Parts: sequence; C-alpha cells; structure tokens
Amino acid sequence: MNFLDLLKAETKDVRNVLLAYMFVSGLSNAFILFIINGAAATVTYNEINTRLFVMFILVIAIYILTQQYIFKKASAIVDQIIQKIRIRLTDKIIKRAELIDLDNIGNSRVYNHMTHQTSEVSTYANEITAAVQSFIMVVFSVMYLGTISIEALVVTILVVALGMIVYLGMETKIIPFINKYNESEIKLFSTLSHLLDGFKEIKLSHDRSEDIREHIDEVSKEAMNNSITTKVMYSNAYIFAQTFFYVLVGIMVFVLPRFFEMYTESVTQITAVILFIIGPLSSVVAGIPAYTRSDIAIRNIMLLEAELDNLKVDPPSFNESRYKQLKNFKEIKFEGLEFHYYDRNKDKTFSVGPVNLNVKRGETIFLIGGNGSGKSTLLKLLTALYRPATGQITVDKTQITPNFMQEYRELYSAIFADFHLFDQLYGIKDWDPDNVEELISEMRLTDKTEFKDGVFSNINLSTGQRKRIAMIVSRLENRDIYIFDEWAADQDPQFREYYYYTLLPELKNAGKTLIIVSHDDSKFFSTADRVLRMDDGKLSDVTNTI
Repeated sequence: MNFLDLLKAETKDVRNVLLAYMFVSGLSNAFILFIINGAAATVTYNEINTRLFVMFILVIAIYILTQQYIFKKASAIVDQIIQKIRIRLTDKIIKRAELIDLDNIGNSRVYNHMTHQTSEVSTYANEITAAVQSFIMVVFSVMYLGTISIEALVVTILVVALGMIVYLGMETKIIPFINKYNESEIKLFSTLSHLLDGFKEIKLSHDRSEDIREHIDEVSKEAMNNSITTKVMYSNAYIFAQTFFYVLVGIMVFVLPRFFEMYTESVTQITAVILFIIGPLSSVVAGIPAYTRSDIAIRNIMLLEAELDNLKVDPPSFNESRYKQLKNFKEIKFEGLEFHYYDRNKDKTFSVGPVNLNVKRGETIFLIGGNGSGKSTLLKLLTALYRPATGQITVDKTQITPNFMQEYRELYSAIFADFHLFDQLYGIKDWDPDNVEELISEMRLTDKTEFKDGVFSNINLSTGQRKRIAMIVSRLENRDIYIFDEWAADQDPQFREYYYYTLLPELKNAGKTLIIVSHDDSKFFSTADRVLRMDDGKLSDVTNTI
C-alpha cells in the first residue's frame, strides 16, 4: 500500500467534502486573478470599481475560510491515520509477534518506523495539502488563460508538462538515496542505543569509548552524506523547475508576440496570469518531494506491518475458562523440547535440548550452569516465550497447543537477568496501596521510592534496588510459578541471606512453584528440592552431587 492508497482508504467518509472545499478554494484563488485583471483594465484616477471591489473582498473571505477548513481537516486526518497505524502495529506486535520474531525484526527498526517514519508523514502533511490546492488553482488559472489567448494556453501546457516530466525523471534518481538515508538512520539509532545502554562500560574503557565514538561518527557521516546528496539533488531539480517557469514568462513576452499579431493586445494580462501561477507551481513542485518522502515512509511502515501479518505463529488469545483449567495444575511435563539458533546463512550456531523435565506444584528447583550454557534460553522455553522446534509441554493432561499458549504463560511471573522495570503496575488491576507500601518496606526501599497514583516515584536506582522493585511487582502479580534469574547476584550479603532463607521459603509455603537460577554458593541450595545443571545446552539433575 502506498500513501495515496492509504489516504483513499482512510478518508472515504470526508473525501468528497474535502475535495469540494479544495475545489472552491482553488476556484476562488483563480477568480481573484480574474477580478484583478478586470479591475486593472477599468482603473481610472480617483474612482473605484465598487462591484469588483466587493467581489474581491468576498472571494478573499471565501479563500480564507476554505483554507482554514482544509488545513485543519487535512492535519487531523493525517494525524488520525498515524495514530491508527501506531496502535495497529502495537496490537500486532503484542498479539502476533513472538519474542524471537521481535529479535529478528530488531528494536531499532520498530522504533524508527513507529516514530521517525510516522513523524515524516505528519510533518509533510501541510506541504502536500498546499500542493494539491495549488494544483487545483493552477488548473483554473490556466483555464482562465485560455479565455485570453489559446496560443498562450497551449504553450503554457506544453512548457509546464515538459518541465514536470524532466523534474519527475530527476526525482526518481533521488529515491534510492532516501532509502539509504532511512537505513543509515536505523543504524545510527542502534549505535546510539549501545552508547546509552552501555555507558557504564564505555566510561571504564578509553579504547572502547574511542571505538564507539568513531563508529557513531562513521554511521552519522553516512546518514549526513545521504541526506546532503538527497537535498542537493532536490535543490537542483527545484532550480530546474523554477528556471522552466521563468522561461515560460520569457516565451510569453519575447517569443509569442513575434508570431501572433493579436497576441500583443493581451500580453500584459497573459504575463500577469503566468506570474500569478509561478508561486502555486512552485508549491506543487515543493509538494512532490514531500509526497515522495511520505510515500516511502508509508511503504516502509506497511512492509513492517506485512512482516507482522505474515508471521507463521497463530496469535494467542487469552481465555479465562482455559486459564482456570491450567491454574490448579499438579504437574507440568516438558518432553523433548529443543530450540536452535541460526546465523544469517541458516546454519545452526547453538542448540538447547532435548529437555525432559517434570515440575510438580509447590516444588523449588534451582538451576545452575556457566555463562552461555543455555540457562536463559531454557527459561524462555519453559515459559513458552520461545516455541520449541520439537517436543511438547503438558499441564496435567492438557497439551499446550497454540490455543492454550497465552493461558499457560499467565501461570508465570518472571524476573529475568535482563529484566525491564516498568514504573507503573501494568496489568495488575486490584492492588492495595497498603500492601504495596508494606512490600516497599520489606524490600528496604522506603527511603528510595514511593508509590503514588499507581506509579513508583523513582526507579533510577542501583541494579540490586531495581530488582527489589521488580520483586514487589512480581509478588503483586501473585502467579502460581515464579522464575528468578540470578536475582540475588546484585544484593548485599544480608539481603541475599534474606532472599534464600526467608523470602523463597515464604513463597514456597504459600504454595508457589519456584525456578531459581543461581550462581551463588551451594550453602544456599538447602532450600531447593532439586538442583539442575545446564551445560552446553543439555539439562541434567545434579541434586545428589551438590
């Protein structure tokens, strides 16, 4: 879908009204020219043509009113389209995309398309609207020109048509540079994300800071060069078009009078018309790159939406009765689960599984293993954030098919090693302020943050303290299964002991099933019912060897 198709689809309710206003606006603008020429032909000293003067004021008023309506309505329409697109993409990301899909698409591309690309469409909306109105005005003005001189009409149409053909030909050569610029902008955003997210690591290494600065400079220059090239090419095309318009004036004044005797009698009026339409023609020319950029932006956005639509996974939807069927589970079986990572050449780079595991309700399982052993991938398999290439998950006697996927995920509350901390309690409807304050106190954060109007006042804390807020949120979710991925790694020794010897037993006594990833000393493992180890993607039970 291109920009024009999108406008047709989204403006069908007001399209005819909007076009009617544009028609009246263009006609009134051309009528101003008719009135001015008429008044100029009848002007006398110390007298005024009252009829034409009143008509002039009336037409100006009509022009102002129609312009106000058109720009207000067009801006509202475009911004409403952008709002619909953003919400539609958000819905499809949430409801259709799996975690691995979003990893493949890339965060930078999603950010770019939902912010930068949509903003471009909004930014250029007024220029495109002005160009359409100017085109209508030019059409009416040229029609008026035909009533003065057929010869001038024919020459104007030919010269303008030739100029526009050449201009559009020049513009097609610019489009690849616009695409390159958009690609370099996505690269730049990704690199800036590394700068901000990895700022601590950058400050610790002079060489790393210099390397990333050079890389940002390189990517930024690439974006700059593509932008400059695009603007210079557009400038050259614009200058060419403007030159063609002034050539048209020269033809009217210097060439046509030599070939058409009757033409000389109306050359002043003709020249006035040509000079009058040069401004609107310039607006039309300026609107072409605005339309092109908007069209490219919409095509990019629609391409992203098409990728989301073409995802092979059936979108999971939540069903309360199916959730209740799973909620009171006694045992979850993971049978033959496998997951594979691939490089760009579709070659396998790392595999997890086959995983065979039974988890009983209320059980506390510790998971250990070195970095890169597959623990994080295993957690994503257990929670169905990654769908296995082979194998199945069964809750009691219910196999977890795509129809049960979301209900199954709702059993879990997880704090992953790379967790994201929200400042609001999204998805938690019936929270008790007193309970939240009690948990804040229990997590020893009373002097660090408050909870007001459903928002934590401060989440700009140390990693350990942020994890404590995440623990508050997780406990408020009150799910049946908790997954804590190296949660204690950033806690002080006293709070680490509280975590292993107080918090986890309390959750277990409340009937919660716990899956705990830990790199801590085995002295803390006494609270575990079982200890499992991940090693090179393989899972084994090492309870009796710890």
